[in-house]
Amino acid sequence: MLTDVRVGQHPGFDRVVYEFAGTGTPGWRARYVDGAFQDNSGKPISVAGDGILQIYINRIAFPSDDTETGSFPLVPGASGGVVTEVREGVSWSEGDMQSFIGTARPQRPFTVFTLSEPTRVVVDIAT
Repeated sequence: MLTDVRVGQHPGFDRVVYEFAGTGTPGWRARYVDGAFQDNSGKPISVAGDGILQIYINRIAFPSDDTETGSFPLVPGASGGVVTEVREGVSWSEGDMQSFIGTARPQRPFTVFTLSEPTRVVVDIAT
């Protein structure tokens, strides 16, 4: 279950962290896209910046009741950083969570990896 999304600045890169409650290791896939569109509906999503990195995180748990949505609001980037904002696409679609990271410059090099205790998917984007 998604519990937090945050953005931080570090020398040479910005970091986006998706934190989850529970055990196990989620999978992920990421790539730059020309535009942000919500899965299933195709509805466009406005993402600030000159680049859009689409992230799918999979093998995650669905909410167990109406109080657990797993969704997150717009998360702004740090002032002067390469990440402009992080937006939700579709929270729950066949075990995948879709998210978009806006970048101040297009096609910035990035890495994605997982950490445990707590479970996190981490995206580092070069500045």
